[in-house]
Amino acid sequence: MSEEDKTCLPLIIYYMRERYYRHAINTAARSLKVYNNDPVLRFFKAFATLMEGHSQEALQELILLKDHPHLSLCSTVALIYAHKHCETVDEDAVNELNSELKRSGSTAGERALYYAALIYWILQMNLKAKTCIKKMLKISETSPEGLIMKGWIVLTSDLEENRPQAIQYFNSGVRDPGNLFGLMGKIEFFMLKQNESSALDIIHQILLIYPDFTPALLMKMKIFMALQDYEQTEDIAHRVLERDAQDLKALQMLTVIAVVKDGDTELVKQRLQALVSALELREPCNPSLHVEITAVISRLIRDQFQFNLIKAQALLRSGDVKSAIQCLNLIMKMPGFQGPSEGPQSSIISSSERLCVFLQLSEALRLNGDQHEAAKVLEDAVVFFRGTPEETQLTLAHVDLALTRDDVDAAVLILQNILPTESSYIQAREKMAHIYLERRNDKKLFIACYKEITEQLPGAHTSILLADAFMKIHQPEEAARIYQEVETIAPKCTLTKKIGHALVKAHEYDKAVCYYETALKRDSLDCVLSLELSELLLKLKRFNRAQQVLEQALDHQPTCALAAMMNDVKALRVLVKVLRARDESALDVIQKMHDLQLRVIIRASSEHQADLEEQKKLLSSICCDWAQEFHLRHELEKAKRHYTDALNHRPDDQQVLLHLAALYYEQQKLDYCEELCVKILQLQQEHTAAAMLLADTLYWKNQKEEAVKIYTSIMKRNPDNFHAMAKFLQILRRMGKLEDAVSVFNACEKFNPLTLREAGYQYCKGLYLWHSHQTSSSLTHLNKARGDADWGKLALEMMIHICLNPDKIIFGGEILDKGLRENISESENEMRMNTAHNLLKMFHPRCRSEQDKAALLLNECRIYSRKHTQVETAVLELADTLANNVMLEECLLLMAEGFVQLKQIPRARNFLKRLTRMNWSDTNADYMEKGCLLLADMYIKMGKYTEGRTLLHRCTQHNKSCSKAYEYEGFMLENEQRYRDAALQYELAWRHSRQPAVGYRLALNYLKSQNYTLAVDVCRQVLQQHPDYPQINTEILTRARLSLRL
Repeated sequence: MSEEDKTCLPLIIYYMRERYYRHAINTAARSLKVYNNDPVLRFFKAFATLMEGHSQEALQELILLKDHPHLSLCSTVALIYAHKHCETVDEDAVNELNSELKRSGSTAGERALYYAALIYWILQMNLKAKTCIKKMLKISETSPEGLIMKGWIVLTSDLEENRPQAIQYFNSGVRDPGNLFGLMGKIEFFMLKQNESSALDIIHQILLIYPDFTPALLMKMKIFMALQDYEQTEDIAHRVLERDAQDLKALQMLTVIAVVKDGDTELVKQRLQALVSALELREPCNPSLHVEITAVISRLIRDQFQFNLIKAQALLRSGDVKSAIQCLNLIMKMPGFQGPSEGPQSSIISSSERLCVFLQLSEALRLNGDQHEAAKVLEDAVVFFRGTPEETQLTLAHVDLALTRDDVDAAVLILQNILPTESSYIQAREKMAHIYLERRNDKKLFIACYKEITEQLPGAHTSILLADAFMKIHQPEEAARIYQEVETIAPKCTLTKKIGHALVKAHEYDKAVCYYETALKRDSLDCVLSLELSELLLKLKRFNRAQQVLEQALDHQPTCALAAMMNDVKALRVLVKVLRARDESALDVIQKMHDLQLRVIIRASSEHQADLEEQKKLLSSICCDWAQEFHLRHELEKAKRHYTDALNHRPDDQQVLLHLAALYYEQQKLDYCEELCVKILQLQQEHTAAAMLLADTLYWKNQKEEAVKIYTSIMKRNPDNFHAMAKFLQILRRMGKLEDAVSVFNACEKFNPLTLREAGYQYCKGLYLWHSHQTSSSLTHLNKARGDADWGKLALEMMIHICLNPDKIIFGGEILDKGLRENISESENEMRMNTAHNLLKMFHPRCRSEQDKAALLLNECRIYSRKHTQVETAVLELADTLANNVMLEECLLLMAEGFVQLKQIPRARNFLKRLTRMNWSDTNADYMEKGCLLLADMYIKMGKYTEGRTLLHRCTQHNKSCSKAYEYEGFMLENEQRYRDAALQYELAWRHSRQPAVGYRLALNYLKSQNYTLAVDVCRQVLQQHPDYPQINTEILTRARLSLRL
């Protein structure tokens, strides 16, 4: 746990107290990799995120942590603070949280009170902190944490007379020589009392135990600065910067020393720029801290130009526009600004810096709503800089000001007045072109500007600009032509990449490949070019050549250069795609890529911190690739381990969370799946994929109504989300509410009538009609979807199933459907088989899972052909598939059906028993149902009604629309001469199937149970829907009517 780590929490608390919020976030994130999902670290990360200004992101995590017993109070305090600092304060939410805080506070434990006091103290609410720590010390008078916390509260209180008591609390609380938070309190106390020697003794004690604890060094530096020992201060600052080149306090101290000790203006400027750069990098969202840190230097160099300019820029970034205007006006009145003056100032104010002041002041005035004043400042600047190179930038600034007023005509007029003889001509015409494109959406005038540039200033550079413009408006053919012309007149211009891009956009793929390969011959070490070529070859399915290009790019001596390692990672990622496309294992490549990316992150953390977060994101993505590779191999535990590793690098990555949740769902670990889905929805309330997975999870946890509510909400929000619609239809069918799907289709059609043409809609409609036993209509809709890239495979698979078994008979069953099978002519069966085989030919597999699916469909066709040799071939192939554990449930069912056709009933029964012992899940439900029904058929034939009923109950438990289960149950009851009970089961079967044979049995049982009226009604319904079913008329209807007359 993080609480047991001696340095982790003290470091975070130090950063929070110094208001270094991004430092605190990064420290918490790093520690979470060691202490995975630690609630205290998660809280401080969220709290620092909140203090940095990202309220929404923090609120989601704080709400999750509010239920944790140790963090309930501090999370509620943070939530109240967040709500009160929103632009619009939700008073109801604040009142509710305050009430909750009072209730929880009265029963809170020791740890909860400690963290609440700590947060109040960080927020400088010492009275409330004091109240919490008082309650804590009542529970445990000798608690070291409580005594140290009370020491800090007393030390930082407004009442100076109480501060001497702080050392007593620190001495009582610090029983462990490694208690950093207490020792830091003692250092602060001695520094306040100007007892530097005692403070230094404690610092040396800390550094002896924890030599890498930087705050101790920074406190030591502060002490030497107070003693005006500049050499020692500078030495410590350099030691700190050796560990962290962007340490803010060390850079601040070096800047101060440069002012007070060296007086070197250039050195001050250099160090101040380094400090500001570090601030922007390490605390990018903390403008008030920027002003505070530079304020120390401000008092020393208040009259220096560069400092005031940086201060003005910091004020402008922080949103304090009025203060920025005051600061910039002050700069303009400084000596040396209007022109050379005597003294040291004039030599350090360059023309570009003067221009920067004018432009910043104009921008600040514009932001303040003073458009007229902003224009006046620019006019003054034009006069000031007339005839200088800076005049061009002012003209362009005038254009920007006109555009902020939406005065496009004025902006264009200014730009038109710039002549080809002026140095800013190209820049002006480019700006004019972008105005035409972005403000007026006029592509002709956009291109006309670039054509004018090439006419006035012909040359390779301007021709390239024209070609780039054609690329921007999606005319790659013209761009490619111009690039090629430039290459002939200026061979030194390396335009192969541009030409390659243009040719790809123009669909001239072979020419593009030639150009890329030509360029690689000239520069075989160009990794970017190799990547672009390999990705193009991958799209063209030239996998061998793509692999060769990548292997050549990776064939070099090992290097530690950051850029080279990053390029190698990119090449390895493309190589993984190539290997997967070739259906080869990519595990070794992913392992190599993962190890290399770890090295990249280590280097980036010290050399290129700006890219660190992006590199962590990439590492997380690589872990996901690794997990998916194991997932494809059905090694789910290894896949889970790598998904978890990905989350260690990016705990809130929604895509990774979703992948892991889906894996848990597949493993039937539904509680874990639900937890992750809820977390995703807290991060993004309308995350459709997570909501769908949550609904599916709740359905299988037997919270079916909740699942329906979620899907209903999704369909209301996105009526044309066909993936959700297809899932929703399956849930409604299994709940016996398929008729409710009609409203879903109506809402979709009303939302957008054009959705009727969408392949997803056609598939869903076909699915609905198939389960409604409207076979012909179902095939018509599915046929419209079979050519689609996304829905085609699903539509083809369903069409094949329909062709093989249009009446949904229990294939291999002998009790219910024997007569129906015998009525099918040989020619009709042959036609169905031919159609199924033709559809299978259209099933073009793109990956291993689709290849397995195609193989199973082929074997299903063989078995359903009922031809002995084909069935034997299918059974042999399925045995091999079964050995590889591929599509296990479907394979077991087909094997059983095959053995039934081969008259090997005991073997078929064994396979069915193995199948029915498996857990029912979303992916295997249909196969489990068919297996249970076929095995039940066998048991019923053997007279084992109890075993049969058990299997049928499982079917109806998981699918309320399972008409065959009701029909079998009715058959058994009819054999037991319980005609009324049999009629009830047949009625359910009739409702969910509308098959005439079922209607016949229902009417017959009504007749046998002397319920003649209902028998007549059912006969009429059957004849109305199936006029070509006359035997019900002669055998039941006439007898029922006659019985009614009697």
